[in-house]
Amino acid sequence: MLATALATTPGSARVIAVLRFPLAEALAPYRNLAIAIVGLAAVGLVIALVGTVGIARGVTRPLGALAAVAGRIAAGDYTPPAASARGDEIGQLSDALSRMAEAIRERERHIRHQAAHDAATGLPNRVDLLQRMSDLDRCALVALSPRRQREIVDTLGQGWGDRVIAATADRIAETAAFDATDPSGRAVIARIGDGTLGLLLPGVDVVRATDVATAAVAALERPLNIDGLSLDVTAAAGISASPDHDVPGADLLKFANVALAEAMRRETGVAVYDPADDPHRPERLSLMSELRDAIERGELTLFYQPKVVPATGRTAGAEALVRWFHPTRGFVRPDDFIPLAEETGTIRLLSRWAIATAAAQAARWRDQGFDLKVAVNISARDLADAGLPERIAASLAENRLPADRMVIEITESAIMGEPDAAIAVLQRIAEQGVALAIDDFGVGQSSLAYLRKLPVQEMKIDKSFILKLADSVDDQAIVRTIADLARTLGYVVTAEGVEDARALEHLAAVGVDYAQGYHMSRPIPPDAFDAFLADGRWPATTPSLVT
Repeated sequence: MLATALATTPGSARVIAVLRFPLAEALAPYRNLAIAIVGLAAVGLVIALVGTVGIARGVTRPLGALAAVAGRIAAGDYTPPAASARGDEIGQLSDALSRMAEAIRERERHIRHQAAHDAATGLPNRVDLLQRMSDLDRCALVALSPRRQREIVDTLGQGWGDRVIAATADRIAETAAFDATDPSGRAVIARIGDGTLGLLLPGVDVVRATDVATAAVAALERPLNIDGLSLDVTAAAGISASPDHDVPGADLLKFANVALAEAMRRETGVAVYDPADDPHRPERLSLMSELRDAIERGELTLFYQPKVVPATGRTAGAEALVRWFHPTRGFVRPDDFIPLAEETGTIRLLSRWAIATAAAQAARWRDQGFDLKVAVNISARDLADAGLPERIAASLAENRLPADRMVIEITESAIMGEPDAAIAVLQRIAEQGVALAIDDFGVGQSSLAYLRKLPVQEMKIDKSFILKLADSVDDQAIVRTIADLARTLGYVVTAEGVEDARALEHLAAVGVDYAQGYHMSRPIPPDAFDAFLADGRWPATTPSLVT
């Protein structure tokens, strides 16, 4: 309906004209157009939807596949995505991801190689060796070290030390024994320490490993020639094996190093791991916590080995040797606890106890009519104790024992650590009238150089020269020379290790003053020593016979 006002004359009534017409009929011409527009919109929407789905499938699926590849790479799978023929951005992304996977794989391979190999020599390292050992049920391990490695490094530098290790490995690899050990090729030479190589021998027992180690040591007796410089290195080797020693790989490596240290110490060339030589056993470490209490509980005792005059057969003294009878462990060998006592400093307590106990025993023998000298061993730790002379004097005074009835025995190696301080302490002991003896004479270092400076009255010839004295012309010459040297310097000479009458007769012939050994007696407790004197075969010197 439409309404409009009509024009009228002034003063007349307002006239409005009204026109009525159906709206539907008015819009009817446009209905088809509206339907067409709606149809076109619907068709456009469908087309847009289909296009969107197509585009999504063409973009999201490749991106999803690349995302899956990225996830595999993050998990350690560096397989690159399949080569893409697309030249668009997605194809470029796929190519970039492929290059990244390859680069990461190469870097990780390099990192793994570095982690398993020694950077200086390129040899497998300790980590790689342990990993290889973990995959073996049966194997032997040889720890080998050039004896002069430390000297070479100190003189020529670390770089030369690395080159010596590499040259040593090459020399070992060339030996027929090593080459024939494992036809499968799983045998390996690794660097397990700054100056140590590890020879892993799969499927090999201790006997075969000893053959390989012996051949390797023998091969290194020939000098190494590096850039025209000839280096005489020689070597020592330690051996451990599984299941012979029945331990994990890490312990097998530790055992081989312990055996190597023993071979170095004994200069034997090759040594097989022996638990008795292992200073790192847990049960040995626990001994130190018990040793202090053992002294107070009376578990320690002194045994005495007679010192006999070869020319007369009379017993003139005894050497005191500590023995430990543990309530649960039984007899504890001195070699098991004395080295640890020296390392921890407990040896000072042990030495104080030994000096006091020996002085008391010598006083008892004197009261019984036997004028015997008693000898006590002290260590390098004791020589660093400025109060040692006063403690010796106190023990002598407490037992009313003349100072010349006690002998303090020391080794040359004990003096060599701090010679000036050691000589000062020894001088104060000698000034009291206590005799000093050099133990194991002939196997130490700089013997004559320091002998002149020491206030020593006695030299003890090492038993290595005495054990075969009756049959060895060389040993007889050495003993005779030492005896002549002692007489020239005014020293008393004692020979250790006398095991037969022929040796004792030879010692008497060359003028040795005292002799110790199993031929006369093993170390025995005080009551057995009294019985030894009472037996009369080796009668004791009495005060009336003392000059």
